[in-house]
Amino acid sequence: MGGGSGGGGGAVTNPGGDIIINPSFGSVSEEVKASNAEVLTMNSTVSDETKRTAYLKTVFGDEYDDVMAAIQQTDSPVLFSLNRNGSVRAGGDNICKSERDCNQLLFDKMLETLQNLDNLDSLDAKGVRYALIAAGFKDALPGNWDDIKAYVKEHADEIKNKAEEVYETPGQGQPEEIRLDGTFFSALITTGASDVMKLKINDEGKVVGVKFEDVGSGSSKYSPAKLYTWLSRVGDTDRFDFNSDNTSGELIMESYAKELGLQYSDFGTFTAAEGTTLSGRDESGAVIPFMGGYLAKNISTENIKEDVTFKGIAKGMVNPANETGAVDLGIEDKNATLVFNKATGEETFSASFNNWYDVKLVNKGDRVQSFEVDDMGRQIDDIYQLKNPPLNAGENEVLSFEKGYFGDNGVPEEAVMLLQYQQHVGQSQEDGNLNVFLGFGGKAQ
Repeated sequence: MGGGSGGGGGAVTNPGGDIIINPSFGSVSEEVKASNAEVLTMNSTVSDETKRTAYLKTVFGDEYDDVMAAIQQTDSPVLFSLNRNGSVRAGGDNICKSERDCNQLLFDKMLETLQNLDNLDSLDAKGVRYALIAAGFKDALPGNWDDIKAYVKEHADEIKNKAEEVYETPGQGQPEEIRLDGTFFSALITTGASDVMKLKINDEGKVVGVKFEDVGSGSSKYSPAKLYTWLSRVGDTDRFDFNSDNTSGELIMESYAKELGLQYSDFGTFTAAEGTTLSGRDESGAVIPFMGGYLAKNISTENIKEDVTFKGIAKGMVNPANETGAVDLGIEDKNATLVFNKATGEETFSASFNNWYDVKLVNKGDRVQSFEVDDMGRQIDDIYQLKNPPLNAGENEVLSFEKGYFGDNGVPEEAVMLLQYQQHVGQSQEDGNLNVFLGFGGKAQ
């Protein structure tokens, strides 16, 4: 766990790329939210418009774009208004600016219209037709207004009941609520590519356990698959018990995102409590950084439409070579940045640590282009120093960088990142490696 040695390639990976998520849906209680807040900053549920939008596209067909364009630009009575005079106020300010708001407005107008069918002669013909289509009656509608009125009068109760049913159905009239089962996380167990971290969620939506699954550690003796089964959460605390013959003690989970107020993503660490052993070795104080977020809110770099800068917190530790017997050095910068350049596709991470180096890393696609460190004249203890510039130590170094962007409607609002770097600096091939484990979380500026 954050040890001074280990293997693995320096490939840059994307968190959760091949993970199949089967999220659960539905809201959670305030008690559950409070419990989850002890270990995570991110929301216990998020709203997903995917199925609601898909439903509307299905029922409106070729008319969908026209309806949504109109509803974003006008509160015209053509769009389900109950205005008796039928006047239209076109143009003006947008009355909905997001996919969720526009969907909600459309369904609100649908329900309002179809609950007032006793006043049918006072309603706008096109508005009634749109309301009926939104409720799922498109295929049953006659062609002209007089025939539609006759159909409505004959099926009034059925229409009202169907409108209420559609309005209350998740994925149709209601946004789908995705719980923490619909998340993916990466964790830095040993040097090399990260491993998968999964949350165990009970039927109420509460975090009750965590598991690390072998991806990056391979056949290493430190492979999570060999060291851990499910870790059980202790009540509503931030502690997790091991359930393995190879381990004893507890891990303490801490989110670093509390100052940032992230909704869709999170980052932090698991720290081994005093007395924790792993395969007989004392691991007290050892740290496992993690990061991740909601799959439904994840945005790939290919879909980001413009430059964006994320400002936030970079926090981690420097593990000196095991042969030194020295303690870890905590590092933190509350003004770190991650910048995405749309034109070049480059991601630039920058942080300044007052007790270590200033760091600047540039990544593009699946490869780190440059990684620079500068002591800025600081006096850094020899045991925490890098002996060679990063990316110039050949086989004596290992680098892993991964990130995730999250937001609504394809617009990134949050970013999280993991950076792991190892360089051989000592005499022992097994115990002479210096390791850096670093997490970042930020919000778009």
